[in-house]
Amino acid sequence: FYVNHKLYVHDQKVGLMAIHKGQIKLIRGGDFFKEERIYTILPYDSEKLLIGTRKKGLFVYNPISLEDKELIREFDTPAKDFLLKNQLYNGAILPDNEFALCTREGGLLILDKLGNIKGIYDEKLGLIDHNVRSVYMSKEGI
Repeated sequence: FYVNHKLYVHDQKVGLMAIHKGQIKLIRGGDFFKEERIYTILPYDSEKLLIGTRKKGLFVYNPISLEDKELIREFDTPAKDFLLKNQLYNGAILPDNEFALCTREGGLLILDKLGNIKGIYDEKLGLIDHNVRSVYMSKEGI
């Protein structure tokens, strides 16, 4: 995952790592994601990351936090059960700093930075299938 000018690598046996000076190193708190699958990492802001897992949900990772308890926090959203049920698969950041989250069984979910649901796009709204594996921005930003 390439986010905020850093390349992140995930290994279920080790956790979340980053490439630094040509070496792969476990990031502070990265072992939290050991034995978990990460499906998306998006910029939450210029420093923080939004990390999406299939079984535990979404988390905000704050690498500049001085306190361990603030390093990784659950992203509070009413969409948590929706994401766990419909299996997060991928994601993208939108120009208005909203998150587009793909699911295998529930279509495309749009969340704002506070975790509020801005939209769910599924078969009822015109998708051919509820299984959305990727989402990309067009050159026009839509």
